[in-house]
Amino acid sequence: MQKIDSPIYLIKDYMKTSVPTISVEAVLQDAVAVMIKEKTNGLVVVDQNKHIQGIVTVWDIIERIVPDYLEEDKHLASFESGDILAVRTRAVSHHPIKELMKDKIHTVNENDPVMKAATMVSEYRLRQIPVVNQAGILAGVISRTQVKQVIAKILGIEA
Repeated sequence: MQKIDSPIYLIKDYMKTSVPTISVEAVLQDAVAVMIKEKTNGLVVVDQNKHIQGIVTVWDIIERIVPDYLEEDKHLASFESGDILAVRTRAVSHHPIKELMKDKIHTVNENDPVMKAATMVSEYRLRQIPVVNQAGILAGVISRTQVKQVIAKILGIEA
């Protein structure tokens, strides 16, 4: 492949620095409140020093609310009482985020090329990837949207 003289596209130039986060000490109810406030379906879970501990998504919350027996035999849901969602939601509302979050997550460094993020999005089907700085502290996120914007820029398409 012929190398064309072109700019280097670094994650730090395209990442979002405003990242909805939640403390690793929080509970499910706190996560829902932050998701509603921030209008997002996922939060980066951090410790008091902004080191990433995991990610919690609305999928994780719904998965906790739906009883195991319904996941195993989905047709039983139509026979449940109408208040089962409310009953289950209240029952798990104080479950610790530590029990819900995924703690094996992919991250990129702010000085990595956007191609690294694009490769991870493609390989792992990720919506967004937390970005850390040299000290390993959360610096932002890069999503499919930012990768798309870089592609558009390369193609000369104005956003």
